[in-house]
Amino acid sequence: MKQLVVVAALLVCSAVPAHAKPTAPVEVRLAATPVRGGYQVTLTATATHDVPALVLELAGKRVAFPATRARQIRTLVATVTVAPGAGVDVVGVARTSTRNRAAVLHVGAAAAKPAAPPAITRTLPDGREIAEVR
Repeated sequence: MKQLVVVAALLVCSAVPAHAKPTAPVEVRLAATPVRGGYQVTLTATATHDVPALVLELAGKRVAFPATRARQIRTLVATVTVAPGAGVDVVGVARTSTRNRAAVLHVGAAAAKPAAPPAITRTLPDGREIAEVR
């Protein structure tokens, strides 16, 4: 009987959906267009609910907006300087009075992938060779 109760409890617990971490009631999008010397990055924040105030931050710029209604769009544009052949991650943040939401966009050249670690081969006493995995 105990096993039946435990199984039933596990089934009930697994049926409850996990809650997502609370975030600001704002959708955040980043877009970039190339310009001379870098990229013009646009942060677009759309409120999903009415918020008393909204602060947008992008590439060192910060703009505070007054009360924002649901589905109202707020925009911040900044120019990010990128050297030829280089790349950089740009972070855009939308903050309300209690929560924030961020988005990241890579502009410029893609970051170089790190080299794979060298394969280490070992010989066992019976003569078999194996690759060591780390």
